Amino acid sequence: MREYGSVVIGIDELDKLKSSKEAEQFLNGVKSVFNIPGCYFLISVSEHALATFERRGLGFRDAFDSGDPD
Repeated sequence: MREYGSVVIGIDELDKLKSSKEAEQFLNGVKSVFNIPGCYFLISVSEHALATFERRGLGFRDAFDSGDPD
């Protein structure tokens, strides 16, 4: 198997989906399709959505903050 390097997938305005649950399901689906080593996701959300994410605390990992720590 040949390795070509990293792949970056950009997803803009993920917070425009109807609910956070729908956004999480979408991201999990995309992650399962691109389940390859060296694949990273760059996600754009509004400042309001980011503030909500930060307020919830980081006591657990979900689709938005999971990944391989390099």
